[in-house]
Amino acid sequence: MRITSTMMQKGYMRNLNRAANTYNKSMVTATNYRKFQTVSEDPGAATKAFQLRRELCKKEAYLENAENIEGKMDVAEGILTTYHEKLKDLNDRLIVANTGTIAADDREVFAKELETVAAAILQDMNGEYAGQYVFGGAESSVPPFSTDAKTGEMLYRGCPLTFDAERVGETGYPYASQEEFEKKMEEFTTDSVLIDLGYGLIVNDGRSAFEASLPGINYLGYGRDEETGLSKNSYNLIFEMADYLRKDDAEFNQDEFGKMMNQFGESISLYLVGITEMGTKTAALEYTTTRLETAITDLKEKSSEVEFVDFEEAVTGFKWDQTAWNAALQIGTQVIQPSLLDYLR
Repeated sequence: MRITSTMMQKGYMRNLNRAANTYNKSMVTATNYRKFQTVSEDPGAATKAFQLRRELCKKEAYLENAENIEGKMDVAEGILTTYHEKLKDLNDRLIVANTGTIAADDREVFAKELETVAAAILQDMNGEYAGQYVFGGAESSVPPFSTDAKTGEMLYRGCPLTFDAERVGETGYPYASQEEFEKKMEEFTTDSVLIDLGYGLIVNDGRSAFEASLPGINYLGYGRDEETGLSKNSYNLIFEMADYLRKDDAEFNQDEFGKMMNQFGESISLYLVGITEMGTKTAALEYTTTRLETAITDLKEKSSEVEFVDFEEAVTGFKWDQTAWNAALQIGTQVIQPSLLDYLR
């Protein structure tokens, strides 16, 4: 069979185009190091890459959630630790002072110190983290704690923390009975805020849940002691103690104040319970954060293996294809013979 110049030229051009495509592809690969540029090039690898990316996005979202909750717990633990130490120190000094005769001037000093600490508690228990109120429970968009303009007592989410039968029916008073008060307090203390951290603990809405709610009254207390009638809320109790310390010498009774001190000690213990709770949750979050960081690193490595080539491999392939392209161009000068028109030019 006779091979004409035209046939040789057409064959050469086909091979030259093939070399050009290969060269261009390796040049793109050497630029972005990707094994494939479109799904159609490798559907199996692309499908696996999508699955890995989805899993990576989920793990990164879990990690962000865990870090946010951990930051919130750190703030809460810091506040509770600060006031546990302050109140315990104050309580110890009051116990020592109450073993002897407390002069009126000394009692006034203690009363002012108690009120100063109470004001600081109210402010710091309304502390924020990442734009949310730490101790607001399920309602973290508004300050959880305030005071009643009429009585000066502490309010949690607008509700008094003690039941007053004399105020039943009063405009704005939210309780009609002791039972209704207890029910409302139970709702507050069992507030639930579930955050998805990938634990695999499935709840009704399908999320894997971590309980991140921190209702402030779990640590400050609420209600009154049935036996003594004293407030079990540390803020309210502090003001009751301050008022009692300001009584005249004739009206001040060390035994009665001692009962207040006992109740004060029980209120302080709630802070310690909260600190322990924060420590337990923080330890769990630290483990979760470490686990998620490890998982994210593994997923990134797997995704890289599926989607990307090694740098050395990409550059070496590019250089080989570049050499082949240059060689093809040089061969073209021998394959494509000059025509009559070339001579006439």
